[in-house]
Amino acid sequence: MGSLTGLALLVVLAGVLFYVLFLVVRAAVKEGIQQALRTDLLDQRVLLNDAAPPASDPT
Repeated sequence: MGSLTGLALLVVLAGVLFYVLFLVVRAAVKEGIQQALRTDLLDQRVLLNDAAPPASDPT
């Protein structure tokens, strides 16, 4: 009976470990996506500003 209790405890601890790992990976992916979106928006803004003619250009 003791080995069954030990096995159950091992399964529970492994489940908790994988759940914590899942939360960490999910948070990292979410942060990475948000950072990529921010960078992409900044790049688009820079490209748009570069494409626009200067305000003082008489043409």
